[in-house]
Amino acid sequence: IVTVGASDALNLERTLSSDICETVKSEFDLSMFPNATLETEAETFYLRCDRIKLERALRNAVENSLKSFEGGEGRVLIKTWKDEKNAYFSVKDDGPGMSEEVKKKMLDPFFTTRGKRGGFGLGATIMRKVAELHRGKLIINGKKGEGTEIVLVLPLDLSDDKK
Repeated sequence: IVTVGASDALNLERTLSSDICETVKSEFDLSMFPNATLETEAETFYLRCDRIKLERALRNAVENSLKSFEGGEGRVLIKTWKDEKNAYFSVKDDGPGMSEEVKKKMLDPFFTTRGKRGGFGLGATIMRKVAELHRGKLIINGKKGEGTEIVLVLPLDLSDDKK
């Protein structure tokens, strides 16, 4: 919250997309989630972004995915790619997914499905805020029983790389 909510100012820096994915992956101690795998599939390109804020948003998505397995087996994939207009950062899991009702509420501040098992219900709010600060958007894909995918879409006009 401190790194995202303290200021709406972006500290833009030229960063490799693959480095962001690898940094986020390295921040998780998978011994806490022994039945989970965390992988990256990153197209490598430069972009200008607030790396700290973007990594925070992706960490929230990964943490939500890992917790959704509730001790069971699961796979989380952090992926990035780009097209002519946008950079995409995706966190996709094969967990239990979410109902349409949860999907609609998950962007409400303080909404959580974890109850007393942890979390404050701010992760998705932070993800959306980071996307908006970068003039992008947050996409939530998923259905009950089919896993979840969170995609941060950031315009490449913030990037040095226009290719």
